Formats: sequence, structure tokens, C-alpha cells
Amino acid sequence: MRFIAVVFLSLALLCMPQTVLADMTVNLDWEMANRYNDLTVSVDGEVGQGFGVKLGVGAAGSMEGPENFATRVTEFGGSYSIGTFKVFGGLISHTVGRAKIHPTFLCPNSPAFPNVGYEISGMNWSYMKLHGDLRTPRRELLPGEEQETYKRLGLHYLSFTPWEPLSIGLGEALVFTESFDGDLFYNSLPFLPYYFAKYFPGIKSAADNSLFYGDGQLKLPVVTLYGELLVNEFPMTPGAGNPKLFAITLGAETDKLIPNWNLLAEYTYFTDRAYSNGNKDAVYSIGDKSLGHPLGDDFTGFDIQASRYWDFIQSETTFGVYHLRLGDTAVRPWSKRSEDLVEEKVYGVKLEAKHWRDNLELGAHLDVGYVTDYKHQPGETGFKHKFILSATWHL
Repeated sequence: MRFIAVVFLSLALLCMPQTVLADMTVNLDWEMANRYNDLTVSVDGEVGQGFGVKLGVGAAGSMEGPENFATRVTEFGGSYSIGTFKVFGGLISHTVGRAKIHPTFLCPNSPAFPNVGYEISGMNWSYMKLHGDLRTPRRELLPGEEQETYKRLGLHYLSFTPWEPLSIGLGEALVFTESFDGDLFYNSLPFLPYYFAKYFPGIKSAADNSLFYGDGQLKLPVVTLYGELLVNEFPMTPGAGNPKLFAITLGAETDKLIPNWNLLAEYTYFTDRAYSNGNKDAVYSIGDKSLGHPLGDDFTGFDIQASRYWDFIQSETTFGVYHLRLGDTAVRPWSKRSEDLVEEKVYGVKLEAKHWRDNLELGAHLDVGYVTDYKHQPGETGFKHKFILSATWHL
């Protein structure tokens, strides 16, 4: 019923007069990866008078039979803006970060979850705060699994530009598994650090998972440099002997070296259990889906890619090569990594093409990787592949 309701609501929005649909985008994605298919349709934009909507439906499963497909509502929420202030709520996703390929905090493909929050914007800064429910949806529970009793997320992010070429962002996320005194203030007041909750009034250390995040971008005459750093609370306790849990992405982008070409290089490193602590219910995820990087953690990656826009056909093409070393990428509570684990090594290529025609954007993305020590088995080889078709209408 939820699927049907969202479909009819989406059609109703698309049938509205253009004077009402101030700025609307309809997006269709079909991802095929290793015999697994994921189809999504989403509607995002303004409907006039400061009101916005985010709607999405999807179906995922194997092509071996229609009974293997499961439909779901991927997003169902809205927002209202007045001046520089916006409030939002519903089953919606968020994106935070400057990385082009390997985000560390909130990636563009992170799963949606029930949340409410607000955004404030100034001349050279913006601030966002949200409070959400990260319990695993009941439809995704396996037989015998039980939903978490309590799993909440408090997250805020401040972005500012102190100097025109330089942009800086600071963020913090707190996953907590029980309520605590003063949580109303920490989840609603702007700029109040969640880390203070450990001391004022105090929250059990076993009931929370604190993540600290920072990013930056520096535009130089020849190249743009950017980076992200996410640090788990563990390393911040000197002498405790805790593992160093963090994730870092560094990149450089330029269109000055080769005429008409944009070149990009990016390096990333995630420690094992970067999103976790000892509490299984406090992992920075929804079920087994990371809110940060879609791969999870415990991996190293390096990417190089070149892009060019072709005026005569109104198209953009991108070619890239990459290397990944994958350990135990599953997002799980902290534990000692198995010394016998053999890392997967992936050597891959990416091809992407986009074409614009009036208000329609068509896209195709191909990712093929040759894998050694496939599935962490020494000497085994294999392939990983992903193909995405997309269409976007700008109304």
C-alpha cells in the first residue's frame, strides 16, 4: 500500500501546473551489480510557496524471477522554507561532504531514515541539524532477528567560507542506544556539541558512539584541493589503549593541465571498525548499511579519472582507473581483526557518459574490476561489475 500511495502521489505532483511546480526533478536509476538489480524512481523539488517534497520508490532483487523482487518506499518527506531558515522531516536521506568518489560522513547513496531537523543559512555559512531513528526497518530483518529497542542519531554540520578560495566544514554525529537527561536540548539547540553530553549531564559511555568530522576545499589557480577526515571517539582517550579508528579522503582536481579536460585524483583510507564501538546497537549504520561510505570500512582506495564535455553533442564522458584493497568491510561492533584475513585486491576501470537534451539528462555508468584473492580466498580470482542507467527530468 505504501508503494502504491507514493506512486499515485508522484503522478499527482507531475500533473500539477508548471506555475505550481517551481523547481522539480524526477530521477530514474537502474543499477545492475553482480546479478543483483536495484530500480528506483524519485521526485525531489519545490512545489511552491516554500514547500518541498522528496518521494521515492524502489524495487530490488534478482532477475531470476519476479518473486525475488521486493518493493519499498525509499523516501517520503518534505520541507518548508522561510527566508534563510528551513525545516524538514520524514523518511529522507542527506548528503554531507566534499569527496567526489569516497565520502566518509554522509554519502549521496546513504539509506534514508526517519528524521526531523532544520537548516540555517548566512552570507558565507550554513548549518544543519537533525535527529533521527536508526533502527533497522522490520521488513529488512532476517528470520530470528529482532529490531533494536532504541537507536537514535543526533547529527549537525557547519560549513563556512572564511576566505573566498577556502571552504571548511565541521560535523559531529552521536549514535545513542538509550535516552539521557538533557537529550531534548542536545537534539534541538544549534551549535551545541554532542560530546558535552558525556559530562553535562552525563551519558553512559557504553550507550553511545561519537564521530567527529571535518572537511575542507582550497581553490588554487591551477588545482583544487579537498579532503575529509572522520575520527571515532576511541582515539580521543589518551592511554586507554583503544584502537585508532578513523577515515580519511584526500583529492585534487584540475582543468588547467590539459585543455578541455578535467582531471581528478583521490586517495582514501578507512581503518577497520571506523564507524563502530563495542556496542552492537550503536554502529553508524541502518542494519548492515553504512551511513558513511557505501562499502563500509577497512579498505584503501586510489582513483584517477579524466572527464571532458563535448559541445557538439552536448555530452560528457569520463574514464577512470582505480585500485581497492578490501578487508573486513562489514560495519560491525569493535573487535580484534582476524590476523588470517586476506585482503581482496581490485584493479578496475570506470566508464561514464552523460547526455543533455532540453530538460532531460541521460546517463550510463560502467564499473568493472578484476579481483585477486577473491572473497578473501588466497589465490582465487574473479570479477566485480556494476552497470547503472539513469534518466533525470528537470521540470
